[in-house]
Amino acid sequence: MLHAVQAHLLPFLRAALPQATAVTAGPAVDPVPGDSFPRVVLTASRLALIFKQDDDDPLASRTTAHFGAVQRWSGDGTTRDFTVPDDIKGDITDLECPPGRPLRVGDDYAVDGRTVRLMRPPPAGQHNLQARLRGGPARGYLDRRPCLVTVEVHVWTNNPAQLASTSARVHAALLAAAVDIPHLEATPHDDLGVRVRLLRPVASWISTTRDDVAGLLRDSLEFQLRGELEQHVVIGQPEPAGIIEKIVYRDDR
Repeated sequence: MLHAVQAHLLPFLRAALPQATAVTAGPAVDPVPGDSFPRVVLTASRLALIFKQDDDDPLASRTTAHFGAVQRWSGDGTTRDFTVPDDIKGDITDLECPPGRPLRVGDDYAVDGRTVRLMRPPPAGQHNLQARLRGGPARGYLDRRPCLVTVEVHVWTNNPAQLASTSARVHAALLAAAVDIPHLEATPHDDLGVRVRLLRPVASWISTTRDDVAGLLRDSLEFQLRGELEQHVVIGQPEPAGIIEKIVYRDDR
């Protein structure tokens, strides 16, 4: 999940800073002689669940797991109706376009059996329309609980004026990136039946600290993302469903 947070924020930093600025993802490592400056390192360093006061039961937020599937389509800018293939089982529960941006049923789309009908065609793009489907109950659990993600950005340089300007750009870029963050999904492990998502994340700036480290100047900016961590764990596979092919009536009288 930490990697997904970094992957979302990193392009905003790279777009806001001069091309000569080295922008990398953490974990943060102190620069060494020969490195170029300025240098910016972004690290999503910690993910922690938030428990309410007197709530010491980590299982209280768990509910029944269900078998499920994800179906993706590629928009062409014209097509509005998309049908789930017969070999993908389950009922459509939500629709995202692009992935991570939920659409509103009734306002943005309608479900007609196995087909989603959008009010406006999705733009052309590769796998930019995504439906989630839910099947029958399964062994495992679905857990949703508030969480907090700590993001640290270290700005390194050997020039005070350069430190101030670079740090200000980093701060502004992350504030812009914090507006309307989509749902973020960790790399799925479908072979293990595990999917993890960060739902409705909201980011805020917490602090900036300036110090001198072995003759180099460093600004350390801390941001926090608050959201809901969804953990879906499914054990096993759905039982094969029998299909009645025909009924033969015999009258033995």
